[in-house]
This record gives sequence, structure tokens and C-alpha cells, in this order.
Amino acid sequence: VSRDNKRAWVSLWNGSEVDELDLESGLGTRKISLLSPASPTGAGSHPTALLLSPDEGRLYVTLANADRVAVVDTVSGNVTALLSTELPGEKLNGTYPGALALRGDRLYVADASSNAVAVFDVSHLAQGTDPVSALGFIPTEWYPTALLVRQGDLFVVTGKGKGTGPNSEPLE
Repeated sequence: VSRDNKRAWVSLWNGSEVDELDLESGLGTRKISLLSPASPTGAGSHPTALLLSPDEGRLYVTLANADRVAVVDTVSGNVTALLSTELPGEKLNGTYPGALALRGDRLYVADASSNAVAVFDVSHLAQGTDPVSALGFIPTEWYPTALLVRQGDLFVVTGKGKGTGPNSEPLE
């Protein structure tokens, strides 16, 4: 939601779109297509997490089924860049980006199935559809699902318990 509470964006997970809403009228103003499948039965890009830049000029959208983050210009509604969440040398898809945090010019993206946080410099993104590679990756515990930046620290929430085995201890 914009700071003035006049606009909001909602991900349409299975539709490979984000809807922009006019909160004053209660109506949708436009649909923003995000790597829609060529076939109506093809797998979608699954837009998941949404994050507005501090100046509200950019909307960052994780595409969980495409290993990308779409950078959307909030004025035009155009995708101006795609960020690749793939690890270097990765041959198969499956990083499942699902959470975002921003600190200055650094965008942090939780790669759930890579057990890592991808780090991007968003200060001067090249326009176009060639995916921008990450500056690097921060290793995490199992399946990072939420990110938060507070007072210069990056907090990572992981969703799969302790270690890689079953968590059979009773809850206290």
C-alpha cells in the first residue's frame, strides 16, 4: 500500500500478474503481466512477495516459479528489469524466491530452496529483460521464508525447523 493509502498492489499468484488497485474508488486500475506462460495450461511465474521502494517508484515482486524478481515502474506499470535469484552455475530452476527486504541500494531476496539470501545492487539497474545476477548469496538455515532489516541488521526467518531431520521433540 502506498504511504498516502491511495494505491495498493496485489499478487495474482496463479495468474502471473499483479493488480494495481485504486483504494479510493475500490477498483482495479491495471493488471501488470509478469512472465505469463505461453500456453494457458503452462506453469505461471507465481508472483509472491511485494515490496515498494522508499520513493514508491519501484515495486519489487518475487516470481517464485521463475527464479526471478520483477522490478516494476509504478508510474508506467512496465517491468523495467528482472533479477535472477539463481546460484552461479545453476542448471535447473528451483530457488523459490519468496521474501524481500531493502536497505539503501541493497535488495535482499530469500531463496527458500537454496537456503540463502540473494543480494542485489538496485542503485543502477539496466533496463531490459536480460536477468541481472546477484552480487552474492548469504547462507541461511533451512528454507528462509521472511526477511526484515532493522537498524542495519538483516533478520532471516526460516521455515523448516532444526536441521534436516525430523523434529520429533514435543512442543513446550
